[in-house]
Amino acid sequence: MERIQRRAMHVIFPDLSYNDAFAENKLSKLGERWENLSDDLFSNIVKNDNYKLAHLLPPRVNVSRNMRNPRTFEIPMC
Repeated sequence: MERIQRRAMHVIFPDLSYNDAFAENKLSKLGERWENLSDDLFSNIVKNDNYKLAHLLPPRVNVSRNMRNPRTFEIPMC
């Protein structure tokens, strides 16, 4: 899909590079949109315990230490 998007941008904006075409037209790349959608989905799952996929998350932990980025979930041992 990224290749199709790249080709379409070249057809629409033949004088601009791929990155410049996105920057000048304030568009986001396919990978960026997928990442944003994934982040939104994860946020929705975390905020709502009744969400259909909430049972797939690891158990939450309460960290009493004052950390810059406190952990919300237990990190599994590998």
